[in-house]
Amino acid sequence: MIHAQRHDLDTDCELVWIELSVVGSKPILVGSFYRPPSSPIEDLNMLRTSLARVKVDNYSNVWLGGDFNLGDIIWETQSVRPGSQKGPMCRDLIDIANDCGFEQVVEGPTRGKNTLDLLFVKNPSLVVKSGLLPGISDHDGIPVVSIHSKPSTVKQKPRKIFLYNKANIDELKADINEISSDFKSGNVSETDANALWIIFSSDFKSGNVSETDANALWIIFKTRLLQAVDKHVPSKMVRKRNYTPWINQTLKRLHKRKQRAYNRARKSNSQEDWESFKELRRKIKKATRKAYRGYIRDKCLESSKQFWSFIKSLKNDSSGIPALKDAHGGLVTCNRQKAELLNCQYQKQFTQERLEDLPTEPESNIPSMPNITIREEGVCKLLSDLNPFKATGPDEISPWVLKTAAKELSPALTVLFQLTLDSGVVPEDWLCANITPIYKKGIKQTLQITVL
Repeated sequence: MIHAQRHDLDTDCELVWIELSVVGSKPILVGSFYRPPSSPIEDLNMLRTSLARVKVDNYSNVWLGGDFNLGDIIWETQSVRPGSQKGPMCRDLIDIANDCGFEQVVEGPTRGKNTLDLLFVKNPSLVVKSGLLPGISDHDGIPVVSIHSKPSTVKQKPRKIFLYNKANIDELKADINEISSDFKSGNVSETDANALWIIFSSDFKSGNVSETDANALWIIFKTRLLQAVDKHVPSKMVRKRNYTPWINQTLKRLHKRKQRAYNRARKSNSQEDWESFKELRRKIKKATRKAYRGYIRDKCLESSKQFWSFIKSLKNDSSGIPALKDAHGGLVTCNRQKAELLNCQYQKQFTQERLEDLPTEPESNIPSMPNITIREEGVCKLLSDLNPFKATGPDEISPWVLKTAAKELSPALTVLFQLTLDSGVVPEDWLCANITPIYKKGIKQTLQITVL
């Protein structure tokens, strides 16, 4: 790591800027600021002037920390305590942070009940954790913040995708029709879906339906359906690559030519070879820029999906869920523990009624509702209205399969739906969902969930 002081950013206040050169990413700009307790508002004006000179696009992150001696700011709400004698300066500092896109990450008081020592960052998602160490001098605590120098990416595992445009639809429908025929007639054997622990057909015909039968029947249906899909729909394993779709085959060949020219120039060290390499490098740079702008102009504006995929690729934030605080204030970094914390928080948003305390309803003169009968026509219509381009859920059954074979699947699903309705038991897979928490506002490490 190489550092250099940026004297061109100095102003008439106690401020020092250091540029850190990091291998493999853009440099980081780090600033240290001190505002004496009795200094006028001009110090903040000088700070604003210095920040205006910073070219943010040249850096992966900008950090500004120091003792600001403005403890009347409530950073969680970006407000000033009522009756503050330094109200104008506090509001000016909040405006500076907002105008520059900064977020203050120090939590907790550093002297008395006030937070005087602050740290502003441009990319708060890179902050791993923030804490306080025992203080020195007149400060009760010293902020300690752990920050990634560049976004951390999780390498995705290869995943299986189906090539539905190459599927043998006729054979797939034939197999699914056989499944529906077995379900409709109750002819489901013990060996289906490896469910050796259940004899479905005899129990279903006799009406002896237990709580496990609905879930077992679903497992049989799901396993046989997925086996049919694997048999008649080709698939391949894919891995996520760098998002550079504008790099076509022509540009790839030019890059290979450039690399060969560089190797030749380095080996011969002749002026002619070096000039040839530089000319080729300029040509590739111009062609790449032209392809990049053409992709944005022609492709990204064709559909919202391509547009947002391109915007997402430009983000400099870390992906995933940051460290979360548990009930005792400790930071949780393990993915499994974070999932458990979020799951508990979701459960708290719902009221669990005590069934034993339900009041006794008096007799009513209103006739009771007749039994609900699910018909194949209704199930087929609902399946036909599905969007085949939606993502697969936890049950791993694609909407494309449900829509394509709606007529063939409706008899089996009608039996399933009627069974769950009559028994009052829902298969376990139907109770699962993929939930993505989205950060809105406040401190990222604090769980404050709103269920929409």
